[in-house]
Amino acid sequence: MALHYQEYGDINAALMLFLHGGGVSGWMWDKQIQYFTNFHCVVPDLPEQGLSNDEVDFSIKIAQIN
Repeated sequence: MALHYQEYGDINAALMLFLHGGGVSGWMWDKQIQYFTNFHCVVPDLPEQGLSNDEVDFSIKIAQIN
């Protein structure tokens, strides 16, 4: 399983991780990211969402095995 993510801002600054809810993906944070350029922002697309939408269904049980 591959997890797509994007990084923004200053890589040497404090980290801010933006997590989205179900049915959307990292795009939901596009407007907020503009205001946090002084931080290192990481925006993942969680499993089965956005660009992390693999052919394989995600489950906690499968994730623990891998």
